Amino acid sequence: FDSYRFEKDLSQSFVPWQSSYANYHNIWGNYKIEVVCETHANSEYWFTEKTARCLITGKPFVLLSGPGTLARLQNMGFRTFGEIIDESYDQEKSWPHRLDKILASLKQLQNESNINDTIAQLYNIGKFNQQHYLNNIQS
Repeated sequence: FDSYRFEKDLSQSFVPWQSSYANYHNIWGNYKIEVVCETHANSEYWFTEKTARCLITGKPFVLLSGPGTLARLQNMGFRTFGEIIDESYDQEKSWPHRLDKILASLKQLQNESNINDTIAQLYNIGKFNQQHYLNNIQS
């Protein structure tokens, strides 16, 4: 986060999905927060390994999925990051507006005055989710 600007990604060249998939495990640990783009971005009941990966590892995330998805996770006993990150995007019905709100939340996080403490708070929530997953979801 130190000198990162989200806008610079928009000017990068396209990376084929095959290359991204093949190298994802090499870079995943380099990022402090995950932007999970679920397969069905308009379904509030669809979770895949993309969301589960963050839950089981305790990695903080924002979730680009259908409206109400974070509430669904909360109903399953998980904690989301709304006390630190603006999660009002979860109620947005319009996909483009939901994405805009997610980006605004990430930019706000990026501009936190004490980002290391904020990231530590996110990871404390992530640890709770990891334990909840291990105790209640994993078979």
